[in-house]
Amino acid sequence: MVTAEIHGDPVVALAEATQHSALLVVGAPLRGGATAVLSGEASYRLIRDATCPVMLVP
Repeated sequence: MVTAEIHGDPVVALAEATQHSALLVVGAPLRGGATAVLSGEASYRLIRDATCPVMLVP
């Protein structure tokens, strides 16, 4: 487990941190199914920008 202080946009910081990661696990709210979770939110940006697999956990 890695603990770090993040400054600025957390999505950018997490996406950059995935360069050294095997998997990124992110909590995501379920609002109307998977489509709503992935529509323009931080979780979608992480999936798009991460360099490792991303697991969304409700």
